[in-house]
Amino acid sequence: MTGALPASQGLLLRGCRWILLDLGRTLYVTAPCCSRLLSSTFQASRSSSRTSLLTDTCAVRGAALWRRLRSVSTFLWGYGAALRRRLQSVSTFLWGYGAQPHRLPHGLHNQGATCYLNSVLQVLVMTTEIHDRLDHDSQTDQQLKQIFEELKRKTCTTETITAAFGITNVHEQRDAPECLEMILNKISRRASEVFQGELTHTTECSKGHSINEETNPFWTLPLSLQDTHDTTYSVERSFERIFQQKSFSGDNMVYCNECEEKTEATSGCEMVKYPQILTLLFKRFDFDYRTMSYFKSHRCVDVPRTLQRKDKEYKLYGMVHHNGSLTGGHYTATILCSEDKTWYEFNDAHVSKVKRQPFAETSPYKSQTAYLLMYRGAE
Repeated sequence: MTGALPASQGLLLRGCRWILLDLGRTLYVTAPCCSRLLSSTFQASRSSSRTSLLTDTCAVRGAALWRRLRSVSTFLWGYGAALRRRLQSVSTFLWGYGAQPHRLPHGLHNQGATCYLNSVLQVLVMTTEIHDRLDHDSQTDQQLKQIFEELKRKTCTTETITAAFGITNVHEQRDAPECLEMILNKISRRASEVFQGELTHTTECSKGHSINEETNPFWTLPLSLQDTHDTTYSVERSFERIFQQKSFSGDNMVYCNECEEKTEATSGCEMVKYPQILTLLFKRFDFDYRTMSYFKSHRCVDVPRTLQRKDKEYKLYGMVHHNGSLTGGHYTATILCSEDKTWYEFNDAHVSKVKRQPFAETSPYKSQTAYLLMYRGAE
């Protein structure tokens, strides 16, 4: 994304370009005046009765001064023109090299209550891994591709997207993670598989017999915000808990077909297929069995810049936030732009640079509103 050369840089170049030229021109014009002034003074001195050797000496020195001023002014006149040409070539080089400022990304107009859709679409725009995978023969794929291209030039509306994906009531508040999964279900498999991973769950008895083993695909990994005794919620620790082994004993023993009885057992989970884009979902909307009612958790979480699982490293590039309560709220997105490595806040049609850039320091990013985290697998 390019733009015009900043006004401050243009003024600086123009000022430097003409400063010596104007100095040379001024000296060139004023030197004859100085000479005429000295000459008239010396002539008056010569015609007076007090003419002496001193007046002759001054006249000689005045003429020498005039010649020296003229030579200096001529030099500066030529040097100023040369400097102007030099600065012009430098400014032309900078213009061609791309020294223009980076323009803000464009936003999406809200049709009523489609902030959930706008936030998800902005994340998909920055997920360049799917752009070349969109199918030319798929209507939904082509609608996505079209809005991706339009967002490079202007702020867009989403009527064609809502029509293509069957969103009929644009004034109904919906869930952003559900919207993401709906889109991934309706676009081509080749495009959606960028987000797809696989988990294998196994259960073995104490004698090593396999009780159960199943492999399931996933697009998002849910992280519970409850049942943790940590004073600070760590995404890294919660992510690792997914893969921790669980033991079954006592009243929780599991029946083993080969042992033909209930036995102690262990169960575990392993990621057998790593997605290119790893999406973590905080279970902010949950059910409380004590009160038998739904609630929203505003628990603050420590979001890491990177996640590591065995030899696979992921780096955060997008976050979808929910601001509000269980009954209503507003979605925004915070996304890292790959072009200028800057985090931007996407709030429907309004886009702004995040004032306090996440991860500018070594400490984790803390948030009470983060709902979805999008991590990109390192090459």
